Amino acid sequence: MLATHLAAGVVALPLVPHGFGLTNVHLWSNTVVPASCVLAAVVAFVALLFRRSPAPASALVSAAAGGWTAAVATGAYLFPISMPLARCAAPAAVAIALLGLSWWARERTAVTIAALVLGMPLGALEVFAQRAPPPSTRPAGGALAEVHGEAASDEAANGQVLVPCGKNKLRINPLLTFQSRSPDATWVILAPKADLEKRRALTHYTKTPNGFRASYTDDGETTLLATREKSGALDIEAVTKLTEPVYAHLDTWTTIHLPFEATISFSPTGTTTRFPIEPADYPAGRPSQLAYLSDDLSFHVVRARDAEKGPFTELAKGRLTRDETLAIEIRPRDEKDKGCRLSFKDWAAQVSTDESPTAGWGVPQGSIQFFSRDGESVVLLTLAETGPGRGFDSVGHAAGTYRNRLRIEPIR
Repeated sequence: MLATHLAAGVVALPLVPHGFGLTNVHLWSNTVVPASCVLAAVVAFVALLFRRSPAPASALVSAAAGGWTAAVATGAYLFPISMPLARCAAPAAVAIALLGLSWWARERTAVTIAALVLGMPLGALEVFAQRAPPPSTRPAGGALAEVHGEAASDEAANGQVLVPCGKNKLRINPLLTFQSRSPDATWVILAPKADLEKRRALTHYTKTPNGFRASYTDDGETTLLATREKSGALDIEAVTKLTEPVYAHLDTWTTIHLPFEATISFSPTGTTTRFPIEPADYPAGRPSQLAYLSDDLSFHVVRARDAEKGPFTELAKGRLTRDETLAIEIRPRDEKDKGCRLSFKDWAAQVSTDESPTAGWGVPQGSIQFFSRDGESVVLLTLAETGPGRGFDSVGHAAGTYRNRLRIEPIR
């Protein structure tokens, strides 16, 4: 039994997220506790094989029994939907087997009970760390637009807007979109199937002389207004109202698809500092790039070490205050084409700067990811999600009204 736990610990240690500070629970759940348990198991094996002393192994089995028992109880209590009784049956059977084994292998009753009690908080900690922290997004407020008309438009059904960008065109989805959710703020792979499905449906659509208006039902209520000016600029306003917090693993605030090779620049790091949108792999391989706002309002552009996983190498740094507009310039690799500028008025005001439970290394929950894959370049703006890094943890969007005011204009 100890050998099985030791092997699992050795395999898991390099796979779980790292790069957290002392006050972050994931440092203890992902590194300190499992590394200490691996070390204790090695000591127990040495004592058993070379000194013929079964006492350390006996105590460690008791600690494992306590850890499994507390882990099952904690999971059932914290995550009643994701961890129903049927799903708890297998780990509960392991806990019962370990309890029986620890009593049978006891050397001293007092030591066995003490080890059992000592293992309980460790097991509870491992499960508690899989619970998302309170939501740290900052809804900007606003009002849903009034939209009339029938729900009959292929153009607006999925929330995408086709926008000119120099000689090319972009596909932009400016709607807050959740791809996978957790009903009780834990790993989304444990969620019921209904929480992993798309929920958006077009309810009303109205064509206007210079654009359109649309409304949707999704995880809340959403309205989308698009207005084109004679100058070629396009103004978009998307508003989503969430009546309760939503915990998700993957979600986007704005998605931009580019059917051409391009470079990207950000106003906090200077528009002359351009970053090529390069191919990236998943789950391992060529590294992805991303930008984020840290809690000290520093704006960072970084490159991952492997796919979307850290540690991350800093490429550029600037500053962006909460009330500033974030301008992004997208320019085709063809220098004769100047491309377009996208001005996001509400991203900095609403994005989470709390540390991501999957990325580590100081990367927050909200980010801007840019990469190319399968012949298409993609830019993802998020307020809070756990795509970068390792794991399926969820993080929350607070209840409230989220606003996305976006202006796209050609670069002259």
